[in-house]
Amino acid sequence: MYPRAILFDLDNTLTNRAFSILRYAKVFLTDFGHQMKFVTLDDIGKLILREDNGGYLSPESKFTSIREAVGQTLAHDLPWLAPKAPQVLINHWMNHFPSATVQMPGALDLILELESRDIKVGVISNGAERSRRQTIAALPFAKSVSTAISSEAFGMAKPASDIFRAGAAQLGFLPEQCWFVGDHPLNDYQGAKAAGMYAVWFQGFHSWPEGIIPAESSITSLDELPNLISQCSPGLGAR
Repeated sequence: MYPRAILFDLDNTLTNRAFSILRYAKVFLTDFGHQMKFVTLDDIGKLILREDNGGYLSPESKFTSIREAVGQTLAHDLPWLAPKAPQVLINHWMNHFPSATVQMPGALDLILELESRDIKVGVISNGAERSRRQTIAALPFAKSVSTAISSEAFGMAKPASDIFRAGAAQLGFLPEQCWFVGDHPLNDYQGAKAAGMYAVWFQGFHSWPEGIIPAESSITSLDELPNLISQCSPGLGAR
């Protein structure tokens, strides 16, 4: 079905979380480097990437959130000249990481292509409202995002069907008129499909779980999506 709207996950779909972390690490080193013994950008990046775990708190983590895991780890594992309060680093992460976001390769071109086809764009993302809004605002195509729903503001997280249906409704369409693109097999693909949307799995960030029927539609990069759209409605290219 040719989509009237396409909703996207945010992290590792419209943004590249690993690249964003490395960009944030530069900000962190600039702000705190003079308070530490010799430390490299690579040292900081590796610590954050480990605790961030692709945007999903590790089940083995002793912390309750990614921001706590990042702040506590940076406070205890980096060579500070004097003890650093973890809360200072947690606040720094919350204030600066969203604005350090790096778009996924091909994201801007894709959004412009969708606009040329009169396809509405939205975002549904699990996470805090403030960070989701700040992350979207930092993207070069922010004004093209017609609606954005965070799990915190909605009170329900993906893969719950209601959050997908709400995204479609906010764009003025039924779920069956919408596509959803995301990297997580369960939260994104299975959740959107159960809500009645046409789901597209963005491969490369999470393994497909055993025992679940393989995705009917998938991409390995965002520049594959326009061709997938055209295949669903032959002859309807960019306008």
